[in-house]
Amino acid sequence: MSFQPFSVQCLTCGRQLRVKDAKIVGSIATCPNCQSMVEILPPAADPVDVMVSLEPQPEDDQSQEFQRHSEDPPSFDSQAITEEALGADSGTASLGLAPPTATGFTESMTDSSSAPPVTGSDGISWESEDTRRKRQLGFIIALSTLSLFVCLAGFAWFVSKWKSDQTVSTGPNDPLVQSPVVTDSTDHNPATPQQDDSNDSTDIDAAPSNADPSEITGSTQDSAAVTKRPVEKPTNQPPETEEPIEGKIPSDLRPVSPIDEMVAPPTDPMVKPEGMQELPPGLAQYTQFLLEEGDIEKPTLEAPPSMDDLELNEATRELDNPIAPLRPKDLNIEAALAVKLAVNTDGYSLPKLALLISQITGVPIQIDWVSFDLGAKDLTTEQVLPEGWTSAQEILNTACQPFGAELRNEDSRVIITLNDATFSAARDEITALDDFENDKVSAVNLLSRFLELEINEQALVTASGNREDQQLTAITIEALRRARGIQPKVADKYLSRWIGTPQDPSSEWTSPTNGKSFLQSDVPITVAEFISRLSDENNVQALINWEDFTARRVEPEYVFMPFSGNGSAEMLDHAFSKFGIEARQVDSTHWWLGQRSTYDRLPVVTWTSPLLPDPQSARDELNSRLSQIVKGNYFRVEVDEVTHRGILVLPRYLAIQLPKITEGLAKSDR
Repeated sequence: MSFQPFSVQCLTCGRQLRVKDAKIVGSIATCPNCQSMVEILPPAADPVDVMVSLEPQPEDDQSQEFQRHSEDPPSFDSQAITEEALGADSGTASLGLAPPTATGFTESMTDSSSAPPVTGSDGISWESEDTRRKRQLGFIIALSTLSLFVCLAGFAWFVSKWKSDQTVSTGPNDPLVQSPVVTDSTDHNPATPQQDDSNDSTDIDAAPSNADPSEITGSTQDSAAVTKRPVEKPTNQPPETEEPIEGKIPSDLRPVSPIDEMVAPPTDPMVKPEGMQELPPGLAQYTQFLLEEGDIEKPTLEAPPSMDDLELNEATRELDNPIAPLRPKDLNIEAALAVKLAVNTDGYSLPKLALLISQITGVPIQIDWVSFDLGAKDLTTEQVLPEGWTSAQEILNTACQPFGAELRNEDSRVIITLNDATFSAARDEITALDDFENDKVSAVNLLSRFLELEINEQALVTASGNREDQQLTAITIEALRRARGIQPKVADKYLSRWIGTPQDPSSEWTSPTNGKSFLQSDVPITVAEFISRLSDENNVQALINWEDFTARRVEPEYVFMPFSGNGSAEMLDHAFSKFGIEARQVDSTHWWLGQRSTYDRLPVVTWTSPLLPDPQSARDELNSRLSQIVKGNYFRVEVDEVTHRGILVLPRYLAIQLPKITEGLAKSDR
């Protein structure tokens, strides 16, 4: 019996496939359209049902091509076997893989991508992976769209609810809310709530007389509400106010306020009360603190004496700088000064050498200027230094030897001062009072009271106390010599910085206004190098109060970019003003650098013109005036019995105002 071609239907895409080879009957093959597994079963008994085909017969050349391929060994794509094909219930299929079959099939139907999935007789859905993914994607899109619509609906409901709440909160009497259009009808609809006649602002009777009757309509025959336009109220009519809630509460149920008894009853504002009015019971206890009728008594106490007429200036306070309280960093001074240097042997002055060593080692080196001045030591003298590589300690010691000076190490700095032997020799020479001759006794008594020193065999005991007290004793004795016209033992060249005169009581140090500036540097430099270069440019010696610098954490090796201004004053101000530090021109050859507050409090010993009426009265008056300005431990006052001149120790900010303080006491003022 010859083989008759027949058609089978793909259960996945519904495509009719033409079977022309008997070898593939009873096997599972791949659908060329959807790549699903199709089981090839023999046709039924009725040949009419089997031979129905929707695809035209292939041409001869196609038959030959198919025949040629069918002779080749059959191949089968195992990756195309789906789970549905393996689980299909078939008499010829098995649970294992089907035998290899030819993959060439002739399509028997036109392509239809929208064909629904076909379900077999056993209830298993033959559906491809691609179709399943498309269905899942469509389901996800539909679910997302539905969720979006639900969110939009919820947001719209929230907005409408919020607007309705805002409308209710403003209230019907809010002028910003437009008056609603109301309806009027003779026959009220029971379903419509009736409005309160007392609050109805659109009653027809309240309409103005010039209103158009056509605009206001009302019908007793029609029960439906007829709209009418809102009626405007006259502008001169006061706005209606709601009745307060408390008016609706019986007075006997309201709580009693304790303030009601203290509040006075309302009175006519046009009637002015006469005399003292009776206070409410709650305020009666304060009657004793009120003034009685009549003139106010004048105080009998006298005002304390003041110094306002002098208009004295106060001392500059230290800057409110957050780094001010920081203690200077601790230094290993011995290790820092052990570094070896090779310096110019031609010589350096002591201040310039101290700046150079500070720049290299980072150790602040400060000079005890007062001791050098009392010993009449000229700091501008250049000292010959040792040759070769020498430690910084040895270089400084070599420079100090000609002055009889030494180094004293502290926690955060080094002090160069006269050694005890040199200073004691200078002190003893100054404090010897033999040159006062006949007035020696009065000088000893004056200095004993002024400096609180002991007297031993008509001589002052000046060796007691610390170095600062001994310096003050020597300077005061030199000031007394100048006040009495005795030849001083220390030249004005040195002590004019610490002793004032009637013409210049504070021995004021001015700002270096006429100094030069060096060329603008293109790299940052240290503070010590900056001061050294600027002082060399102006041929001066810079004496630095490193205690003020280190209190602001400005160490000698602090690096910054200098600014070359129009002169030394502008250059110094730009470098140090932010730290509260300034430079002072002491004389033509010396600068002093420190805080303004430190300068204001530097003590100066000064003397005045002769005072009246007598030494004791003048001393008491000076004490009284100064006590109103500063505390007693900040100044000392005494009047010389021989010259009637005042001898004072004052901070510089007060010494510069001494002519105001002594106004009316000097003979020249009488």
